[in-house]
Amino acid sequence: MSAKSKKPQDHEVQYLGAYTPKNVANLKKQAKSGGIREYFVGASRGPRPTEPSRKGNGILFGYIERAKKGWGRQFFCISANGILVATPLPLDPKQHTDGKGFFPSFLISDKSAKNMLDDLMKINPENESELGQIDRALEELMRSRT
Repeated sequence: MSAKSKKPQDHEVQYLGAYTPKNVANLKKQAKSGGIREYFVGASRGPRPTEPSRKGNGILFGYIERAKKGWGRQFFCISANGILVATPLPLDPKQHTDGKGFFPSFLISDKSAKNMLDDLMKINPENESELGQIDRALEELMRSRT
């Protein structure tokens, strides 16, 4: 993110598969070895490659999903710019995705990105240093546009 840009950033939210022990372990292993390149959807399916749209020019968030008890799906943020967090953040569309539904890859505003980073840091103090660097860069960018 360049602090000189006056244009609002488009932050990307990318699907990273199912919230299962197998997939989370796979994501952790990849994050430690240079980047997330594939994910698992279900136990019986093989890995799928990640496919960010690359339309975003800001932060790249990753999310995972699991079935809700009863009916529906729950969505959780698990990464920001390749930093995998220990405790995935339950996503609230009003706060974290500009009210958008969930797709393989979609864009969000600075405000939603800031909310997501703040909430990730609250529940993942062990990642505060890394996430804080991303957060400070976003805050600087947002201030430069006011």
